[in-house]
Amino acid sequence: MSRIGKYLSVAAAATFIGGAAQAATLNLVHQGDDVWGSPALEQDVFVTMKNVRWGVGAGAMQLLDTVSGSAITAFCVDVTRWLTEPPGAYESKASWFSGPVTANVQALFNTAYASVNSAASAAGFQMALWEIVTESANNPLNLSSGAFRVTGTPQAVAHAKNYLAGLSGPVTQRYNLTFLDSMTTDRPGYGQDLIGVAPVPLPASVLLLGGALAGMGALRRRQKNA
Repeated sequence: MSRIGKYLSVAAAATFIGGAAQAATLNLVHQGDDVWGSPALEQDVFVTMKNVRWGVGAGAMQLLDTVSGSAITAFCVDVTRWLTEPPGAYESKASWFSGPVTANVQALFNTAYASVNSAASAAGFQMALWEIVTESANNPLNLSSGAFRVTGTPQAVAHAKNYLAGLSGPVTQRYNLTFLDSMTTDRPGYGQDLIGVAPVPLPASVLLLGGALAGMGALRRRQKNA
């Protein structure tokens, strides 16, 4: 796949105020020379959708919103469309997926996103997200069968399978999500939708408690040293 103008990837971290996504218009550009940034958390994989096989890059995009000045790590949810270069105008919205799909997307982030720290894990996370948002409602989430199928490096595929198998597992970190709708309408086949994510902030009472415990620990150390 050409890396100029043709990317399928996953979106994370848009503009969040007070821990909740705010309806807004964004203008997205690259942070660096291309969408992947440096270091690039991306691997090439093959996906089959509607019996068409494509070679694509799967991973975390590093973007910048020129309206707010916010850096955005991004993952894609629109397998059948290309990313405009530069990505351009987006509008943040509530989820346009069904309730069960939205719940699985939230579960994927809450159980797995905190562990995405390499090219293979980022590619696996993207593939798991694509499986959730594109698979037919009555089909199991299985990367080797159904409406959406993938092949790629064994390590990335293994990550994707583990993430899907763990959707009902323990929460590792809670995230606020926002859905970014591409406003590109003048180029057929282009205008890729994204998901934004940011950690749910700790309540003020928890932050105060943490500060108090840290203060008590420092006091005890000083008393021991006295």
